[in-house]
Amino acid sequence: MQNKSLLSKLLFNLCNEDGLWQEVPRKKYLKNKTLSQVEKKPGDSHFWSCLMEIKSQFFHLCSFIFLKKGRCIRFWKDKWTYWLRLWAKLQQNEL
Repeated sequence: MQNKSLLSKLLFNLCNEDGLWQEVPRKKYLKNKTLSQVEKKPGDSHFWSCLMEIKSQFFHLCSFIFLKKGRCIRFWKDKWTYWLRLWAKLQQNEL
C-alpha cells in the first residue's frame, strides 16, 4: 500500500508540477504525448514500469479540476469526484 501511495503521489507531481524531476521522465518517456497516452514498454526502467502499472488506478481514482481564478466555483454542485457531486452525496446522507 505504501508503494502505491508513493507512486500515486509521484504521478500526481508529474502531472501538476514543473521541475528537473518532472522534466527528465517527460523527455525520456512522454516525448510529445500525455501521461494517459503512454504504456509500459520493454526496456523501460523499473521505476517507470512501476509508475505505468499504477497509472490506470491513479486515473480511475483521481480527477483533475482546473479552478482558474476560482470565481465560478459551486462547491456543492461542481463535480469534485469524477462520479459524484457533493450535493448528491448529501442527499444520500453519506457525508
